[in-house]
Amino acid sequence: MRHFKLPLIVTAIVFVLMIVASIAAFVWLGSQKIPDRQLAERAGLLGSGIATLGMFVIAPFWLWGAAMLGKERRAKAARKVNQR
Repeated sequence: MRHFKLPLIVTAIVFVLMIVASIAAFVWLGSQKIPDRQLAERAGLLGSGIATLGMFVIAPFWLWGAAMLGKERRAKAARKVNQR
């Protein structure tokens, strides 16, 4: 579908950036002198935060693509009704 070309590209780019950011953050977090229990807790929070941020970046592109697809389908259905 042509409406989802941009969302797919953005998703791929953001996914790669999220992986790089996660690796960098976990390497930085691993170099901190904190107990293992706190390290695990902070790593979980950091992973959740990066995933949430990625979702907020990706979601508008998918919503836009879905809106364009719905607009096209409604126009097609209206043309079909008008032809009868």
